[in-house]
Amino acid sequence: MGVQWHRRIGAKLAGRRLCAQEESLSNSKPDVGKKFNQHPGWWRHKYWEQEVIGSKNQTQSGGDGSTNVQAQNVYISGLTASEARQIAIDVYKENIEKLSIEAAQVAIARAERLTEAFIEKLSENHTSLPDELKSPGMQLSILNAQRESARSGEKSTEELLVSLLVERTNERQRTLRQIAFEEAITVVSKLTDKQVDMLTVNLCVSDNYFAASSIPALKQFLSTLVKFRVITNFRSPDISHLEFTGCAKLTKDNHTKPLELALNNTYPGLFQNYFSEDEFSKKVPEHHLYKELLTPNPSDAGLFTLNAISTIEINRFFAQKGYGNDNKKYLFEFQKSNSMDLEGIRSKILGLELSSDFLFELRNRQIFSLELNPVGVAIARANFYRKVGYHINWPFYMQGD
Repeated sequence: MGVQWHRRIGAKLAGRRLCAQEESLSNSKPDVGKKFNQHPGWWRHKYWEQEVIGSKNQTQSGGDGSTNVQAQNVYISGLTASEARQIAIDVYKENIEKLSIEAAQVAIARAERLTEAFIEKLSENHTSLPDELKSPGMQLSILNAQRESARSGEKSTEELLVSLLVERTNERQRTLRQIAFEEAITVVSKLTDKQVDMLTVNLCVSDNYFAASSIPALKQFLSTLVKFRVITNFRSPDISHLEFTGCAKLTKDNHTKPLELALNNTYPGLFQNYFSEDEFSKKVPEHHLYKELLTPNPSDAGLFTLNAISTIEINRFFAQKGYGNDNKKYLFEFQKSNSMDLEGIRSKILGLELSSDFLFELRNRQIFSLELNPVGVAIARANFYRKVGYHINWPFYMQGD
């Protein structure tokens, strides 16, 4: 399909040339010209290639910014935004399923709207359109996106598809991420807005754990997460549908641990009870070496918390100072023993953002029991970008791909 698809594009760009070929052929070889005229559209181009040109080699050259088209090996270079837009629309019209005239008009209008939005978004970060647009895989992704946008008609789906197409354009190597983008394009129209938000909440909480490194950062991220506020029901059909579409799967133990506990295990330094310097000195030998790790209570200068968000920061501190590891375990134990209980953690989060209460709804617990597949991750990231305006990190297992 890819070769035929490329040649169709070539035929579009070479329309005038085919007309000249037809006229020349009719004048010089009437019999062959008659047969040539019997083949409509693309097949006339193919007939010219097989019967007239045969196996003759062709060479062609062009100046900077030109578009070169050859009948035997179609090659397109120097595409402008208007050319790329027109090619995408023309190819869609040739591949559109048989619909009624009215339905076809609606489908084409939706495909044109998506294509316009995609080219416009792509042009924001590229002075010239990337060569990746010429690849069969990319062009098939555009065609699939047009079909899914025509099928759905939802503005939110169109925006997700545009985001996925832009990301796919930037992913030029055959990686897991590229495959995920291509598959996500064919899946996203099969999901409701609520299901897409469920994937996004899961990615933010289960894989990124709010991407927080301080209390102000946590507050900021909680405010952002409210944009994806969802409420599900027990045994929600949304969960089974996300599994069916290949976006996620339920973990073996679908009664996941409380969110508060997951957060505390990841960022113990964010959820610490205040302590006195005397308490610290009794539990941590050579405590005077670690005063840089203490942050005073704004309301009581005699009380402190550890400013190390996790054990990673403690390890980094010891490495920077050149300290031995003998006392490190005491700091780890002190941080763990001084953690808030689950109720205290929940209260602290709700104090930072009251609308984040949906995260603690028992009936929402299954959202955090989901394990996202790469397709689900790609959709979740596109949705986060659509609503927030910047990209959330990939899960660690997809970052180095």
